[in-house]
Amino acid sequence: MNIPSQISLYDLLTMMVPGFVILWIIGFCKLNLDIPLECAFVIILSYPLGMIYHRIIELLFKRSKRIWEQHMLQNTWDDENSNLIQTKKKLPRKISKNDYNKAYYRIAQANCLMNIPTLEAQEAFLRNSIVLMLISTCKVYFYYNNEAWHCGIFILLLVLSIAAVFLWCFTQRKIFRLVWEGDNYIQHLNSKANENEIE
Repeated sequence: MNIPSQISLYDLLTMMVPGFVILWIIGFCKLNLDIPLECAFVIILSYPLGMIYHRIIELLFKRSKRIWEQHMLQNTWDDENSNLIQTKKKLPRKISKNDYNKAYYRIAQANCLMNIPTLEAQEAFLRNSIVLMLISTCKVYFYYNNEAWHCGIFILLLVLSIAAVFLWCFTQRKIFRLVWEGDNYIQHLNSKANENEIE
């Protein structure tokens, strides 16, 4: 079995990288990365540690999603609905998470997800990285303050932490819009096909 080929982009971004960063934050458990066996152990340990962290962040963000997700779903649906190039414009309506799930599975069934899985991996990576970047910023500030590169890396991590929040929201919004867009066009094409059959 070729293990590297079995690791998806989602696994790499949401579990391996955060697991490695957590190990870096705690000093790699005093393991020496110059020794191949210990380096391999750090890489192997990154995955389960990252998986645990990923599940914890999922649970934390699941609660916070209740506050903003419905608003973002409605806004993206309204935006896409107003942009439709169809003779029959859909009437504005209140949508739910269930409407979104149906739309998502319709485009998945039609094999029209395109780049949505990649965007979902990026969204999960950004979501998972926010807390780790803030902790890394603190570590750089407190533990490496005598290093010449300290100030530059500290500012970079701080800017990346703030940018990650905005990028995470932007990516989530983009996913929602692509799902609505794909579903609207699939329904439009299906209605055109049905009209052609009737004729």
